[in-house]
Amino acid sequence: MSFAANLQSEIERLESMSKKGVSYANTQGMYGWRNPIRRDTGPLLAETVEKYGCRRILEIGTAHGLSALHLMSGWSETEGRELHTIEWEREVGSRAQELFHALELPATVHVGEAQEVIQQVCTGVYDLIFLDAQKSHYGAQWRKLLKLDRVGPGTVLLADNVIDRKDECKELFDALSEQGLAYEIIPTECGLLKAVLP
Repeated sequence: MSFAANLQSEIERLESMSKKGVSYANTQGMYGWRNPIRRDTGPLLAETVEKYGCRRILEIGTAHGLSALHLMSGWSETEGRELHTIEWEREVGSRAQELFHALELPATVHVGEAQEVIQQVCTGVYDLIFLDAQKSHYGAQWRKLLKLDRVGPGTVLLADNVIDRKDECKELFDALSEQGLAYEIIPTECGLLKAVLP
C-alpha cells in the first residue's frame, strides 16, 4: 500500500470516531477537549502543508493523531520531513506514537506541558505550527515560540476553534495584534485561523 493510501485508510478510521466527546479538563484547565478536528478541517491542513512546502511541522495537541495524519498527508514523501506533536496525557500520546510508528511516519510525540516541551525539546525553526490544545493557552504558546525563535519568515500558523471558542482564544488574537501579524479566519465548523510570517 502506498504512503498516501496508508494515511487515507487510517484517517477514515479516525474520522469515524465520535466528534461529541466530553471535556477532560482538570481543575487547572490543563487538558482541553479530546474531540477530534472536524471533517471540514483536515483537508485544509493537508492543502496548507502542500501549498507552502512545509517540511518541519509542530503540532500542539496530539489527541488520537487525526490532525497529524492530515498534516502529513500534505507531503508527497516522508524523506527529509518531520512532524513533532505535543500531548499532555501520557497514555493518549503513547497510543498516537504507536500508530505513527506502525505507519512508519516521521512523527514524534512529546508528552508534557506544551510550554515546557517547546523550551526543552523542540529546536530549530518550524515551517508550520498547528495549535489545537487548550485554547486559552494559544497566546502564551505563540509568544514562547516567537521568543525562542522556533518560527521565522514563511512559517505558517494555523489555530483551530477560533470561532466556536473565540473568547478562549483572546490571548492569541491579542498576541497577533501586538505583533502586527495579519491573519485570516477560514469559516470551518469551528473556525481555522491562518497566518504566514513575512
